[in-house]
Amino acid sequence: MNEAVRLIDEIQAEHGLIHEEFETLARAAAQLDSDEVKKHGSGSNEGPLELLRRLQAQLDIIDETLKAHFAREKVALENVVRLEGNSEEFQALNPLWLEHDDILEDLSTLRKSARDIPSDDVQVNVRKAAEQDMKEAIQSFSIKLAGHAKREGAVFSKLRSHLEVK
Repeated sequence: MNEAVRLIDEIQAEHGLIHEEFETLARAAAQLDSDEVKKHGSGSNEGPLELLRRLQAQLDIIDETLKAHFAREKVALENVVRLEGNSEEFQALNPLWLEHDDILEDLSTLRKSARDIPSDDVQVNVRKAAEQDMKEAIQSFSIKLAGHAKREGAVFSKLRSHLEVK
């Protein structure tokens, strides 16, 4: 297997790892609003505020992971396509790379929204509404990111096939 094909495989594997990070985020978000947490904590001695902190930390992890992944993907694959691919493949990747900025901006908005959720008991109703909004935003963002990864996967698959023939 040549180096370029191996690189594409590694980047595709990273997509799976990022998906797992979002699964962890979705589980934390789902717990924020659950009746069990409200009454007794999450079962892991976490109350709503601890779960909120865990959600914020998970968003920070995803932010760091996506930034590193996008940078690696752009630099490494751009070199592969320029050296071994063709202009059609580069043209197919370019709009996907432009989506990265939009994705990171949406993630930044999510992180800010998570930080802005009131943590005191005085604003419980505001917090509950914000938590529900956060859950919906995470779900929407997850769908957007999955669509992006699927489109990239299709282009990567074509690029990989092209490189294997070379």
